[in-house]
Amino acid sequence: MKKEKKINIKKVLIFLLILYVLGSFFYYLLKFPIKNIYVKGNNILTDQEIIDIAGIREYPSFIFTTNSSIKSKLLKNNIIQEVDIKRKINGTIILVIKEYKPLFFDSNIKKIILSSGKSTNLKLNAPILINTMPKEVYEKLIISLNKIEQDVFLKLSEIEYVPKDSDQERFLIKTTDKISIYINIRKFDDINYYNELLSTLEGKTGTWNLDYGNFFVSDW
Repeated sequence: MKKEKKINIKKVLIFLLILYVLGSFFYYLLKFPIKNIYVKGNNILTDQEIIDIAGIREYPSFIFTTNSSIKSKLLKNNIIQEVDIKRKINGTIILVIKEYKPLFFDSNIKKIILSSGKSTNLKLNAPILINTMPKEVYEKLIISLNKIEQDVFLKLSEIEYVPKDSDQERFLIKTTDKISIYINIRKFDDINYYNELLSTLEGKTGTWNLDYGNFFVSDW
């Protein structure tokens, strides 16, 4: 006759306790919310706007809110070019944002054109494009303006398309220093020497001719 094995109540209770502790731990881990959100690199969109676009305003689960879901939502916004997401074990998420540059306000469509070629209705600081041009020239203008260094770009105030029979890619650019610049697409990079020119003018205003040659004509 087989002897019945006695159940070791103590071992069962310890086992159940371990299961309970492990279950509680994993439940807490899955429910553990995002604790802190930091946004870096943004100049156009506010921190709160970026957090709202990312869908994490209510500090959802740290585990279930994946980097790919956050990035997917952010990149749908016309302003955002790149997103890098960093996480810390304490529940902190850091969003490092790179935004597209506002290139000009197109007065014909009443919108800001970004460095991506897309447009936005946001009111941003950018030079004004005052007239129209052929599509292919418009696209080249966007590419060319992207090459201008930021410290020079911030001084541009107005862009006008002024073609000649011999040059269908010619522009007149006006600056906040009251300097006019004649230039064509193939020489747009030369605008990056603007500050060097300015340092030699001793406060004079006038016209910098870059379309054919490189010379400055003073107003006085």
